[in-house]
Amino acid sequence: MSSNKLDRCLMSFSVNSQLPFPWQEKLWQHWSKQHQQGRMAHAYLLEGHKGLGKFHFAQCVASVLLCTSLTDGSACRACKSCQLLQAKSHPDLLVVTPEQEGKPIRVDQVRQLLGFASKTAQQGGYRVIIIYPADAMNINASNALLKCLEEPGDNTVILLITDTSSGLLPTIKSRCQRLQFTLPDPQSGINWLMAQESSLTQESATFLLNLASQAPLLACDYYQKDALAIRQQVLEGVKAITKRQVSPVSLAKQWQSIELSLVLTWLLDWLSDMIKISQLGCDRCCKNKDVTPMLTYIANKAGIQALYQYYDWLLIQRQHLLNQGNLNLPLLIEGVLIRWRGLTQR
Repeated sequence: MSSNKLDRCLMSFSVNSQLPFPWQEKLWQHWSKQHQQGRMAHAYLLEGHKGLGKFHFAQCVASVLLCTSLTDGSACRACKSCQLLQAKSHPDLLVVTPEQEGKPIRVDQVRQLLGFASKTAQQGGYRVIIIYPADAMNINASNALLKCLEEPGDNTVILLITDTSSGLLPTIKSRCQRLQFTLPDPQSGINWLMAQESSLTQESATFLLNLASQAPLLACDYYQKDALAIRQQVLEGVKAITKRQVSPVSLAKQWQSIELSLVLTWLLDWLSDMIKISQLGCDRCCKNKDVTPMLTYIANKAGIQALYQYYDWLLIQRQHLLNQGNLNLPLLIEGVLIRWRGLTQR
């Protein structure tokens, strides 16, 4: 699944609920207090790890701002405005996303946003603009947005969402109030995940959350695509190529049906553990306990310089993949495996 497809999958959690997730409660209370006291910012930057429900939070904010009959500070879900929102046809809500997967948000889209922000709200209340992912804006789009951030229309709230705020212009970040989304504590994440997927054991939920870096929605997505079984398949292949039991070309063919972004994410995760082992001389800080013996062996053979070089190269390849670059995927997989095997040829 590509990055944008995953984004839409994570968005889907928002369809049937206008309440924030449990781990968002403090941020929600903070924003609700601002709303109730009339101290809202005109623009918010929602930032944090993928899989924490930032888009869902933005929808919750929109539901409150657009509702005409709030009940105890929450959307009533019964007024005309709430019904329009549930039908995804509210005229005072604009969601700006890339027109194609892997493509940037273009300046023309932001110009349409400016036109939307200059109009009077059709339902007589707020206008809400959600930009996701905000870091997908190209430089022209970013510069065009600055005008709206500097001179927002009356009763207009802009919500920018990003997993990596480093991709945003400093001038954009400085004009937004930043809402930093943090990971839930491990047990809360486990409880939520097991409530969503009743067949999960605590052990499996814990493992999934570790794979997802403790991001609950990402862990839920992993479960739904059977990522545990896929990871085991990848792990067996990596063990085989480390032992010279299979060639990179042969293994690349076996992996053709596997989502490459997952493979690269797991390899980076294992490399991160190997770097810790090489630096600290022990495996106590390893995240991937089930593969510690293999990682220790490779780390000791490769050396810290080779591990860092491969890690940096793999990061670049994953970014190219996420950006939907013009890549020869079979050739990329072969290159990844050849370099992995090369770690133990020293």
